[in-house]
Amino acid sequence: MSGLLDFILSRYMNVEYILNLDCEIGIDLILKGLERQEEERLYHKWLSDIARYEISFDEYKKKSIPYRKSTEQEKREILERFGGGQKWSYSSCLEQ
Repeated sequence: MSGLLDFILSRYMNVEYILNLDCEIGIDLILKGLERQEEERLYHKWLSDIARYEISFDEYKKKSIPYRKSTEQEKREILERFGGGQKWSYSSCLEQ
């Protein structure tokens, strides 16, 4: 989780700015941070794997991460888990 916070704060130094973002933008920011964190983990795995001598990181990444779109339930769980003290709902973000 600290990697996610580091990523977000590296792009937006002002925490108040982040907290005042529209919830849709906040969700996108969190998801991008989680993707970035996963990519970094995968990169370190690739460095320690013998496959790095055979294929590029981009090829390794394509083979390692299956594409799957998040369900509405998963999006709600992310909001509940990372939404802070507020109770956010995904539908209320869409209404704004």
